[in-house]
Amino acid sequence: MLIMKTNIVPIARIIAAVISLLTACSTSTGEKPASSTASASKLEAELSSFDLESPKFGNKKQIQLDVEIRNAGETTVLLPTKDIGPATDLDGNFAIVHFTPDVYLSTADGLPIPKAKSELAIVELRPHEAIFLSEIFEKPAPYVVIAQYSISKEFAERYGTWSGKIEAGSISLRTNK
Repeated sequence: MLIMKTNIVPIARIIAAVISLLTACSTSTGEKPASSTASASKLEAELSSFDLESPKFGNKKQIQLDVEIRNAGETTVLLPTKDIGPATDLDGNFAIVHFTPDVYLSTADGLPIPKAKSELAIVELRPHEAIFLSEIFEKPAPYVVIAQYSISKEFAERYGTWSGKIEAGSISLRTNK
């Protein structure tokens, strides 16, 4: 997990807090709460969370954030599911989780080294199918979380995938410290 500390525009925090209060959901051990949904193109994204602090999950002091991405369209799309992060921007009790792939692994002698298609686990997502991506937060977790899934045009052209950005609203993570 890559964590970057940034200053997020205060208005975004206010909007997320208002959405959070309106959708007020709390995690309960092993149950998925009602959560926020957003759509872009033909994809929909939904956030949910699990409190892993129970015998069922090994009494971990963690909360698992799940992002479900559904194909709500009528055509098949290709989506990478591995080597896509996440990277998390933290600002106090607010977090944005970014799921996005890079085209290149690294450079050697100034030459870019592209990722192998097999490393990206590209999935053919047919209409009304879904993929799940996860991020783990140590307790105490950020209070308000937004998740983003984005694929650049450069990446899509190279690997033949969908391109665009989808954001899965916000969710409140209530933790027992």
